[in-house]
Amino acid sequence: MMTSENDSLPVVRYRKGLSAEEFDEFIKSSSKGVQDDVDYAFSLARYKDLQREAGSYHWRSHWKFMLRIFKCSPWDLTTWGLRFHTGYTDKVVRELNVILPHPIWEGNVDILRYVLQKMVLFGLKTDVEPLGPLMPGIADVLIANEKKCTPGLALEMWKGTNPTTNSNIDALLKVLLKRVGKFEQQPWSPRPFLLTPQDVCCIRDALDILSCDHLAPFTVQEYYDAFVKQEMWPPGLAAVDIKTIQRWDSAMLAIKNRDERLKEPDTRVGEERKRHKILAYWKSSNCNVELGQLISENTAPYPFYP
Repeated sequence: MMTSENDSLPVVRYRKGLSAEEFDEFIKSSSKGVQDDVDYAFSLARYKDLQREAGSYHWRSHWKFMLRIFKCSPWDLTTWGLRFHTGYTDKVVRELNVILPHPIWEGNVDILRYVLQKMVLFGLKTDVEPLGPLMPGIADVLIANEKKCTPGLALEMWKGTNPTTNSNIDALLKVLLKRVGKFEQQPWSPRPFLLTPQDVCCIRDALDILSCDHLAPFTVQEYYDAFVKQEMWPPGLAAVDIKTIQRWDSAMLAIKNRDERLKEPDTRVGEERKRHKILAYWKSSNCNVELGQLISENTAPYPFYP
């Protein structure tokens, strides 16, 4: 729900985030099947990547923002084909952090991811529409009545219930489409959707344009400043340090390496994975073949690509 302009600073009530201890429990429960001598066998280059990211103030902040606002990790955002462009590592994360406290996302990582996916696709010469998870209630009904045509039904339900049905998101996407029309579109090859700082800056500008229409009465910067000033962190989260982030990143990379080895789909680990291995949009004849291949197997385990 959007906030009102009754006070000089925006007040947004975020749902309770994940504590450091709760995320450690998540890692433990999600690491079944991880083989230390295989999935933790990082190359020297990848190990240096992990060290560099953990040493970045913006990446550490990103971890804390995602756990607090969205109750998930950055690795859950970079699923369903979305990745950060490795050529702009620190810049894209820095710009992304500023828009995360905006209430338009409703604390829902699926809404945030969808808009980021759409922003990347607006800049590409393709009519591909991004995929994402069905709402659990709808997914469970389809699974309870599983048939041969379930993937096709699931895909149709996704098209009819995706975040564009949210009037605020629909308004945001319309503003973005107008702005992207000013830039030259690039060809798309079947590879992850690579988010750049320019993509995030366009979203930030569009959100500020919407603030003039009172869909959100404050600017992106005002929401960010208010969050940083007023936010209370869950236990242990404020004190998360470089070593903790490197340990978490290493554990998540091992989990993603396991997923690649087992040819798991590019979804979040857990219930979402279980549901969408059954719903499997990519098995539908109506699913774009190249997009289906991209999502059906996680062949890019690291959040930064290439």
